[in-house]
Amino acid sequence: MIHAMYVMQVKTPEESQYPFDPHKLVKKIKGEVAFGSLSDSTCPLVYKK
Repeated sequence: MIHAMYVMQVKTPEESQYPFDPHKLVKKIKGEVAFGSLSDSTCPLVYKK
């Protein structure tokens, strides 16, 4: 299962409007870009046929 990854930034106290509102979204990265494919991996533990 591939899912998107998020780059978050901590808000300043002035930016935060609620007690549980500490982060703001900087960028959403598609799962295909964030994780890449196993066929392109250079890890020696990945079995390649």
